[in-house]
Amino acid sequence: MHDRFVRPFLGDVLAVMLVYAAALTLLRLRPVITAGAAFAFACAIEIGQYFGLVYRLGLGDVAIARIVLGTSFSPGDFPAYGAGAVLALAADRYLPLRAI
Repeated sequence: MHDRFVRPFLGDVLAVMLVYAAALTLLRLRPVITAGAAFAFACAIEIGQYFGLVYRLGLGDVAIARIVLGTSFSPGDFPAYGAGAVLALAADRYLPLRAI
């Protein structure tokens, strides 16, 4: 998708929400700690992009590494990561899953 909102912003929001959900599923952490960790993880990946981490690790030719670690830094991604962490925490708090 090549647009200015869904892929660049909403995709980053959803990625952090996915990291939050996966971490909360696998680890026994408080939700607020998990949201902070998901945000920090996304920020660390973004900072790695700034420094060209995928190339510094010699993984520039590995497609999955370029997808997971990314190759292009964008400071506008940080607010999207924050929004994803806040939305994940809010959804977890106000939209609890019910047992079937």
